[in-house]
Amino acid sequence: MLIRSFFDYQSTSTKAPEPAEAECLCTPFYLCNNGEVNKDGSKLFEPRLAQESVNPCKTLGEICCEPLAPSPLRKKVEGIPSNFACGFGSEIPGDYYISAATTAKFGEYPWTALLLNLKYQYQCVGSLIHPEVVLTTAHCINESEKYIARVGEWNATGKTEPIAHQNMRVKSIVIHPKFVVDNLMYNAALLFLENPFKLDRNVNTACLADSSTLSYTQLQKSKCAATGWGSDVPKGVYRRVMKKIEFSLISNPSCQNQLRKTRLGKWFQLHQTFLCAIGKNGSDLCNGDGGGPLVCEISGQPLRYLQVGITSWGLDCAQNLPSVFTKVASIKHWIDQEMSARNLDTSYYTPM
Repeated sequence: MLIRSFFDYQSTSTKAPEPAEAECLCTPFYLCNNGEVNKDGSKLFEPRLAQESVNPCKTLGEICCEPLAPSPLRKKVEGIPSNFACGFGSEIPGDYYISAATTAKFGEYPWTALLLNLKYQYQCVGSLIHPEVVLTTAHCINESEKYIARVGEWNATGKTEPIAHQNMRVKSIVIHPKFVVDNLMYNAALLFLENPFKLDRNVNTACLADSSTLSYTQLQKSKCAATGWGSDVPKGVYRRVMKKIEFSLISNPSCQNQLRKTRLGKWFQLHQTFLCAIGKNGSDLCNGDGGGPLVCEISGQPLRYLQVGITSWGLDCAQNLPSVFTKVASIKHWIDQEMSARNLDTSYYTPM
């Protein structure tokens, strides 16, 4: 029987104790707002936003352009199936691979999208869930701005890939109606494109999790990873090629306990729309990775993944603290509604 507590978790934390009439409730000054304790982390999180880098290139999204060091040609393997079922990655042979544990292979996560402004400057990350729709976080999107979505990318500063990336303008933006900018609850947005992308071995849609897809116990044993092009340290240089950070999922109660030992304080309550994971070997996401997908391998289906989270926030980078994601299952009903309202096929992100 599936264990639904992972997706349906409701915080059972005790509330901050009520002080007696003459008693003082001692709390850090920054957690006290008009006589009430900040228990939801409002304005204390660090959204995984793009920031101006300290490298010599001062424009957002620009980095030093230097030749990549190729590694030996890899053995060819089968690509994604001809029917382009969601969640399948592929390994596409070439002499452009970089041998690094935190670097993705070309085509390995073909739903990962770059979001650019009209000057082609890097804004954040997203995931392709339909040929005409990109899922990302609300915190990195401004509804009054214009954006371009790019898929099939790997090396953002060169043309070493055997299959070209594709660009498409965003036609409209829908932000989750319950999104709260201060505490990043329901941190999600859908970008509807002017025209559909063409699916290929380096372009595919992600499968989306819902409350009945997999149990927490199953996912805890899965290989999980998040992707993007953000920096490795705050205000650091953006990645030239797609990063891959391997994660292990942790339960919300465990995550909440760990975060209570930080500046969020002992009364912090992790909202049910969040999901937590710890980077392996001290690795982590950082600035510029917001909006990217957190996916977990589907048991018994090699090279097939399920998107369970959207990169949202953390406390600094690579500090052995949990990274926090918008839980896809908590917003899946909203996604379905927005897709149906536009007569868009939800089977593109539904694992069969």
